Amino acid sequence: MLASLLVPVSWTVVMATLIPKVVGASNLDKFRGIACLTTARKLLGYLWLQMLPPLRFESFQTGFVPKGHAADGVYVIKRAAELSREWSQKLYIVQVNLKKAFDRVKHSAVIKALKLQGCSLQCLAVLCAILSQSKMAVRLGHVTAPAVDMHRGLPQGAPESPLIFVLVTELVLRPLLLKWKLRGSGWTMDALWLAAACYADDVVLMSSSLLDLENMVREVFDAFLEVGLDVSASKCHWTSYPPLPDTQLNLAGIPLFWEPQIKFVGTVISLGGNDGAALEDRLAQADKVFYRWASFLQFKCVSVLQRLKLLCATVFCSALWLAETWLLTRQQREHLNSWGARIAARTGLVQRKAWEDMGQYWRRLHRFGHKRLRQLGGGLDVRRATRLHSFAGHAARSCEKLMHTALRTRCISWWRYRQARYHSSHDGLHPKRFKCWRWESQLTCYYGEVESEDTAVNVGWMLQAQSRDGWKHSLKAFINEIVV
Repeated sequence: MLASLLVPVSWTVVMATLIPKVVGASNLDKFRGIACLTTARKLLGYLWLQMLPPLRFESFQTGFVPKGHAADGVYVIKRAAELSREWSQKLYIVQVNLKKAFDRVKHSAVIKALKLQGCSLQCLAVLCAILSQSKMAVRLGHVTAPAVDMHRGLPQGAPESPLIFVLVTELVLRPLLLKWKLRGSGWTMDALWLAAACYADDVVLMSSSLLDLENMVREVFDAFLEVGLDVSASKCHWTSYPPLPDTQLNLAGIPLFWEPQIKFVGTVISLGGNDGAALEDRLAQADKVFYRWASFLQFKCVSVLQRLKLLCATVFCSALWLAETWLLTRQQREHLNSWGARIAARTGLVQRKAWEDMGQYWRRLHRFGHKRLRQLGGGLDVRRATRLHSFAGHAARSCEKLMHTALRTRCISWWRYRQARYHSSHDGLHPKRFKCWRWESQLTCYYGEVESEDTAVNVGWMLQAQSRDGWKHSLKAFINEIVV
């Protein structure tokens, strides 16, 4: 009776449209069901989100959480890899793959997760009414199946579903993290302790011991199974530093081979210290976006300037996804700029003339692309540096304890900089200006550093980044310094 009074039945009928994951999908495993909800149902979901109390996370969640950033988890993993390389410490990483995560989670686990966050009875009652009355009908092309009751799962497309799933992940990982910390599992460097990083249903586990990592994965499998989620061991990935190409990891009786890199939050993570693989992967994805938008980007009836603006909003955004976490050499940065200039020239419909050889055409192609991109704010390396500067300010102001600790855990580059302050110049007062890969070192070289041995406080550029307006005003000077 309460459920029928709270939510009209017609609002909770979900039409799931099957979208192919790959071109030429031939079986249902290659389709993803996206829920098409009524406007009233979506409005009810947004209103329910406003009823939630302030949420508290013990695990490191970076997706669909307040003040979260998609790059946080990637940055922390790469920071751990960098410290492991510099201090010769082992690091093992496993990426856990959940089967049909949103479609299989138990409704009882959802209620437990909300109770763990201290939700009110009214908030729980509304959600129970929505879940108990939810029905789903699957549509593929012009064929629609009869509607069936949803006894488990969350509709993909509902505004509240991502956050609810994140809360279920918190329900699973919170007791495990406490258990791992007490027994010394995970990866540790000074005050920095890492065991898991999550982005919705994408979970990465870290440890300094291979045997300990296998135990952690086994415990995670069992914990997710209790809330209705099954882990596909054959689709899990693992990598390590130092590389172990001939080593197998045993996950639930399935041998898993070592891989040189893993893909997390849409970017390739390599523990070796260079992001050339991530750069090539993003450029390949951006090429696909360009071909998808080619009919619009090369439409002659639209001005070149408008087409280039559309290029920046589509193709360049795809190419620079999580570019703020990249560590690139100068040659790779030039390759990034060259690729951007060629794509801009193709958007401008620059064609080879009859009297030009390939060298002349290639140079004219790049001149046109670089000139047009300067009119729109700069090439891809300038845009990458802009993202880097913005993310640095976010990281310095972040209230997340793990981000705060990871950013302030000192590395060998920092100690070398401190020594250079006193030994690099004749008077012993001015540090030597040197080019660094790490963006934290670049910021330290440019903004200087306040004398403080306490790594828990804001020093140097971190202190300046606390002011949002002041940090934005210093962007142009910083880009002119590091972009060569």
